[in-house]
Amino acid sequence: MHPGVAAATAVEIARRARDAGATAFALQQAREIGTRDGLTARAAGWDAECAALAARVEALGFDRFTFRPA
Repeated sequence: MHPGVAAATAVEIARRARDAGATAFALQQAREIGTRDGLTARAAGWDAECAALAARVEALGFDRFTFRPA
């Protein structure tokens, strides 16, 4: 995830994956190092927003869920 991706969109992607039969899901917070020019991976409050999003995805009930913070 990077700033600019709506949390609702990310949760919907996770929900669709679960509904399609996925039992594991990983959410990774974008880092600016090693990304293409112009990608913004930092914004005010972004770390807290990602953590809250991870909690929402985890609540979907995957057998295995991994959150990889920046």
